[in-house]
Amino acid sequence: MNQSELIYALSTLTALKEHVPDTVYVAEKYIEEFHNVLDALVCATGSNLDRYRIPEDEIHPIVTSFSPKRIRAGHLVGGTKFTKGKFGERAFLMMRIDAVLKSFQLSMSSGERSIGFSA
Repeated sequence: MNQSELIYALSTLTALKEHVPDTVYVAEKYIEEFHNVLDALVCATGSNLDRYRIPEDEIHPIVTSFSPKRIRAGHLVGGTKFTKGKFGERAFLMMRIDAVLKSFQLSMSSGERSIGFSA
């Protein structure tokens, strides 16, 4: 295990958690950064962290406006408009970030636990 890479990746993940915008949806760049941190953790530890990745079908454009379709002056108007970029739910991303941090917290503290009294 590469200790300095592990520290860098976990500190980056903690910073990401603290700086993700407090909105319902977050831009794809935050999800990409999360995936980059997962890749760094894999390099540092050799662990398989694929289960924590945000699935591609959770990242998509979101609706910006909607109006019923109708015919005006011989043309069909209205419909749904979407963002140009992709977004994911902030709550889902935060859940995955917390899961990774908790997983490493538990694995690091498991070797330090002792049962009973010490003199």
